[in-house]
Amino acid sequence: MNPQLQHDTPRSCGKQACADGPLHLGVYVLGNDGVYDWMVGFLRSFRSHNPTLPLILIPYDDNCRKISRLASRYDFTIAEDPHLTHIDELGRRVGKPGSGGNMFRKYHAFWGEFDAAWYLDSDVVVTGDLAEGLEAFAKSGFDLAYTDRSPGLVYNEPLLSIMKENHDTREINAGSWLVRKCLDIETVRQTAEQALAQNDHRCFTIGEDQPFTNYLFDLAGLSKTHLTELLPDQAQGTWCREGLAPRIDTRGVCRVGNTDRNDHGKLVRLIHYAGELMSPNMAMRRTFIDARLQDASLGERLAFYARDYGLLLRRSARAVKAGCIRRIKNCARRSETAKLVSSGINA
Repeated sequence: MNPQLQHDTPRSCGKQACADGPLHLGVYVLGNDGVYDWMVGFLRSFRSHNPTLPLILIPYDDNCRKISRLASRYDFTIAEDPHLTHIDELGRRVGKPGSGGNMFRKYHAFWGEFDAAWYLDSDVVVTGDLAEGLEAFAKSGFDLAYTDRSPGLVYNEPLLSIMKENHDTREINAGSWLVRKCLDIETVRQTAEQALAQNDHRCFTIGEDQPFTNYLFDLAGLSKTHLTELLPDQAQGTWCREGLAPRIDTRGVCRVGNTDRNDHGKLVRLIHYAGELMSPNMAMRRTFIDARLQDASLGERLAFYARDYGLLLRRSARAVKAGCIRRIKNCARRSETAKLVSSGINA
């Protein structure tokens, strides 16, 4: 591992982009039919609060037949990018086996259709106007803005200390961020090769995209800020388990309802269900259900609940099976131990 990492010179492009004239702003979301319920919840909530904001789906893979049928209804297009399969390969090499290299397709946001964009994972319910955040970001001199941090889920030591000292790492949650069109596929490829050559990837805490996304942000020298620095009325976080207790005020605006938080009363523009399994026991389930089943027919509601509770039962069955196997193994070990002890006594 080399503490003198490349790309030490910040490559901010924000001020230049602003000077060139109006920017084409929009939102990217990554998804496919495998996360259909999440996607429908996202699309319905997004269009409820952002009826005209441009939206592009980055396909996670070719399994997008059902989602593509919703394109005209929710006014989105699907990105066509010849680099996506190459990004998949980079993801498989940098990530850990079985970690889902296709998540790296979110990097389409670096060179895609929008000059400045808000990237979102599909497990998001939109609760407010995202255009305000995009416009504030476009007027700033920053290359990157983020809504949440994930300390402990990006780098292990010694890479963490190196990144803090040399690159002002923020340990950003990779499911919600705003970025300018600053990087290209070659930069991503070179950064991945560097991570592999220097074994930096061995210091990534998890095998998915989040550590490498931060690694890319940091080594590229992108100028970073928290969205609250651009929007003082923005809540300090969006995670569903962060105790936001969102409430709708008399004007129909979603705000932090938890009076114990120092951002009580601030705007909640979205809720991110990062790491949350869709189930009857999920955090902030009511908010998700309201978005997912908004204007849904009776048949669609019944089909959703059948899938939802069926998935819970299958997970419960697997948990019971795993528990039984553990108990059987423990009994077998105790029995073997007893035999050994008995043999020793008899000897």
